[in-house]
Amino acid sequence: MKTFYLIISLLMGFLLPVFSQNQSKIDSLQQNAVAASDSAKIGIYTSLCWELRAGNSVLALEYAEKALFLSDSLKINSYKPTIYAFSGVAKRNQGDYGAALSDYLKSLEFSKELNNETQQAYSLNNIGEIYILQGNHTQAKDYIQRAIASFKRIDEKRGLAYAYNQMGRVYRSLDEYDNSLKYNFLALKIRRISKNSDAIAASLNNIGEILLLQAKYDEALKYLLESLQHTIAIGAQAKTASAYNLLANLYLRKSNYKKSDYYFQKALEIGEKIKMPLVVKFAAKGLSQLYKIQGKYARAFDYLELFKQMSDSLTNLENTRKLTQARLQHEFAEKQKEMEFEKKERELAHNEQVKRQKQFLQFAIAGGIFIAILALVLLRGFLHKKRVNKIITAEKKKSDELLLNTLPAKIVEDLKVFGKTEPENFENVTVYFSDVVGFTNLSTGLDPKFLIEELSDIFTAFDDIMMKNSCERIKTIGDAYLAVCGMPEANPQHAELMVKSAIEIVDYLKKRNQNSQIEWKIRVGIHTGKVVGGVVGVRKYIYDVFGDTINTASRMESNSEPMRINVSHITHDLLKNKFQFTERGTMEVKGKGKMDMFFVDGYLDKKTAN
Repeated sequence: MKTFYLIISLLMGFLLPVFSQNQSKIDSLQQNAVAASDSAKIGIYTSLCWELRAGNSVLALEYAEKALFLSDSLKINSYKPTIYAFSGVAKRNQGDYGAALSDYLKSLEFSKELNNETQQAYSLNNIGEIYILQGNHTQAKDYIQRAIASFKRIDEKRGLAYAYNQMGRVYRSLDEYDNSLKYNFLALKIRRISKNSDAIAASLNNIGEILLLQAKYDEALKYLLESLQHTIAIGAQAKTASAYNLLANLYLRKSNYKKSDYYFQKALEIGEKIKMPLVVKFAAKGLSQLYKIQGKYARAFDYLELFKQMSDSLTNLENTRKLTQARLQHEFAEKQKEMEFEKKERELAHNEQVKRQKQFLQFAIAGGIFIAILALVLLRGFLHKKRVNKIITAEKKKSDELLLNTLPAKIVEDLKVFGKTEPENFENVTVYFSDVVGFTNLSTGLDPKFLIEELSDIFTAFDDIMMKNSCERIKTIGDAYLAVCGMPEANPQHAELMVKSAIEIVDYLKKRNQNSQIEWKIRVGIHTGKVVGGVVGVRKYIYDVFGDTINTASRMESNSEPMRINVSHITHDLLKNKFQFTERGTMEVKGKGKMDMFFVDGYLDKKTAN
């Protein structure tokens, strides 16, 4: 729960400036820069860096570089404290805290050289914020205390309120809630005098959040509601959505489920409207918990699925990178083995050549025993050739087996005979698609080597089942597994054999999970229709399949449930007399519209199963 409040706080104070970019002002500054003198351009570029710091940090840093170049060329240092401060903010927004810290330190250095006390104070505060983000609370407190002293000395109220707010963040991170409240109330007092609704809302939100962490619900409610009034009044939708999430959690903890539901739904509505996955993620998580408590399990499951989708979208890139790295390491090890074998083969050939040269020399010297030596050499050559041929035959068999593991047998034969294979249309094909439930969360904490070994073991079993039932594995993509039946060779029983394979795969996983360290679960989707198949590439052959049938099978999988087999109405109609089904009704499918779906429950009778 504490993590939830911390992320909400980050949304309120760090991510939300993205929505405040003033495009009209940016356009005006860019137009003014066209005809401005070089010295005037320094100020314009510096202003553009500030305006673009959140909405387009890359462009903001380009303007900062231009401003610094002109400052150095014209030997004008007066802008440098501000330029480095603004570029530091842009780098902070990119998440590059080390680079941001470097720029803030340069800003502080130039501020001291120019005796610019105001910028010195802001630089100290900015440095403290970076140390907060890096978790270095000792350094953070040191710089922020120095910033507070500087702001007091020059009577800079706005900066002082911001520094108090930062000190409150430090103590909240350290779980020293009373000290955090102390500094947040100091910030609020100054901000109420300035009548800055945006800043007042931030302080009220911080205070409400800390009181919520202390379980002082009535006091927290008072400040959160006042914060909400300010955010609504100024039209700050993202901050409003975050406030709704906090209020919803407060009411959830007070068991006021009706109000909790109302505020979570409000947060969800705004989060989806302005496309903020973090807001949607935590609203969905809260709604799932709420409906679970109330016994509304179907709705709880729906929002849990939404929560997982948002979590996956935020973490999928990192997990994909880790998995790819593990695969590349495995492929590199295999390549090293191949190179080692080729090296030994070359050494063997070289040694043989040297050996024959010595034998020839011995023949010239010992002519009297020519026939005996020749016979011996021929015999040894014959035996060696036999051994080499045996090795070559074995290696050829291995390469053929590897090729058959990559391509269907018919395609391999075409490549051997004709040197190529043409794409084909297949009218009656049943497509199987599955992926591992919660793979992103499972894989995050696993050792890459262990993860690859687990997937290899599972997918090898899947391959055996598919092969036994005359089905063909096409490929795996991460945790996803794609297979077909009815191509490249037609099979009138394609639908039945594929559903039979799916049932056996689910049964295999259930049995495996009884003694496995990790409980693996999959969702399965099956659809029947037209498919195009062919080999892609010329250096690394890959047999791939294309067509709407593949996409529909994928949609069947994404709309399935853990350890269930979800089939389309076409597959169902082909097999309704052989398998038991549960009708799921018509469901909305992304990119397809409404489709009828059915869960496979098993065989109609034991004879069909056998």
